[in-house]
Amino acid sequence: GRFPQIQFLWKLDSDTIKNLTKLPNVHTFEWLQQPAILGHSNLRAFISHCGQNSLTESARAGIPIIGIPLFGDQFYNADVAQKLGIGIQIDVNDLSGPNAEQVLVEAIERILYQPKYQQNAKIISKKLKLTPFSPTERLVKWVEFAAEFGDLPELNLPGEKEMNWFVYYSLDVILFSIIVLVILFWVTFKCFKWILLSTINWFRKIELEEKKQK
Repeated sequence: GRFPQIQFLWKLDSDTIKNLTKLPNVHTFEWLQQPAILGHSNLRAFISHCGQNSLTESARAGIPIIGIPLFGDQFYNADVAQKLGIGIQIDVNDLSGPNAEQVLVEAIERILYQPKYQQNAKIISKKLKLTPFSPTERLVKWVEFAAEFGDLPELNLPGEKEMNWFVYYSLDVILFSIIVLVILFWVTFKCFKWILLSTINWFRKIELEEKKQK
């Protein structure tokens, strides 16, 4: 391996593990307790698809991340990690090309040996842990608040009671938007039809002129 001094923990399905070439510093498992591993003091980096939970857990643990997004919000999450300076994003297509090994090795070397990633990750972790109120605390506070006061008429919009149901549910705005879209579609269709017919007529005119010359 390229990093004999580094121990790798790799989560894989059982069939893949059976067919995998064994390396002394690569340890494969069917299941891993991710939060516990991220919280281990010896962990230096985390390679992940960058799902929301993985990004949140690694950020809170102060562990730099190498993101290899595949779909959905993973691309956004990997981009966030990279912009915050706590991660590196790799295009999955680069891992199936001729330079796949070089791409992965360079990403691992940057994460492990450039101090800024560790430093930024520790700062983000500290900020998350020192946030005045955790999400759980905020939820409890708002539930207690709602249970204590119930309905809050002072939060009603001015003139809300005078609104009819059509305006209250913004149906006037929705209807207007639909009309605008229909008009835009109709105008676009007419323009396209005019261009198409003009082009056809132009070609026909050329064909007639060529036939006359013959």
